[in-house]
Amino acid sequence: MYLPQIDIKIDDFTPGTGVYFLTHFHGDHIRGLKTYWRSNLYGEGLIYTSRVTARLLLHLVKVRPEFIRPVEPGQTLSIESGGNKVDVKAFDANHCPGALMLLFQSEGKKIFYTGDFRLSHEMRKRLAQYAPLDWLYIDSTYTHPRYRFPPQEDALTQIIEMVERNLHREIFFGVYTIGKNKVIEAVYERFGRPIYMPRDKRRIYETIGASHMVTSEKEATNFRAYSLGYFNRYFPMSRQRDFLVIIPTGWAVDYKNTREGFFYVPYSEHSDYWERKEFIELLQPREIIEI
Repeated sequence: MYLPQIDIKIDDFTPGTGVYFLTHFHGDHIRGLKTYWRSNLYGEGLIYTSRVTARLLLHLVKVRPEFIRPVEPGQTLSIESGGNKVDVKAFDANHCPGALMLLFQSEGKKIFYTGDFRLSHEMRKRLAQYAPLDWLYIDSTYTHPRYRFPPQEDALTQIIEMVERNLHREIFFGVYTIGKNKVIEAVYERFGRPIYMPRDKRRIYETIGASHMVTSEKEATNFRAYSLGYFNRYFPMSRQRDFLVIIPTGWAVDYKNTREGFFYVPYSEHSDYWERKEFIELLQPREIIEI
């Protein structure tokens, strides 16, 4: 997304400006990085992102380190962009590891960019002081009133209880390459067993310092985690052993648990309709731009 007010691009790495921000390490937010910032090519400008995301860029995308500038939640920095001084403050987005929200202030104007986020108690306490905003760029994943999610803690409790009742089975979890980490953490902490993951997902956990939670040995555990798409395209429907598939997703609101062996839990790392509404009321923006 290009912010013309301050000549900055966020989660968009096509050429055109000298300052870039990356909110988090999901595939739909790093377009252009592999083309322009790989170690054997050239960079188009500086990339500001969290330390967790910076490690992923360095080790998995091979972005040249001289183009990366780490910024952490709570940190404020001043940069030059579009011929103006811009003050930037970062906040935890409560999305996936390393995800940031960003507040930009320049020439008396305030721009808030949520990226993907889930409203938290911490946000409610800390963000009201920045109202009113001039522009709010806000996550638009769930924009219909039917999307009302339980707190993440309640959804995680549902998952743990389901696992406890099915420990004799082979248990699968639907996850992203990075994301749904709180599910994996909760399962590991409660049962003390690592979760088998394919190599691409293990590399993420290794890079962010959570390798103890995962394993490459299927025989070491009855817990497995795969991408959500795996269960639609490759998961064998006729299995010899008992199994349970747990899919933690906000889209569970649209599903019914009628697929044998599948359990959809409304665990979301995006804000629901009502949380978005609360967030907008909290920050009182003059203009809203959906992202």
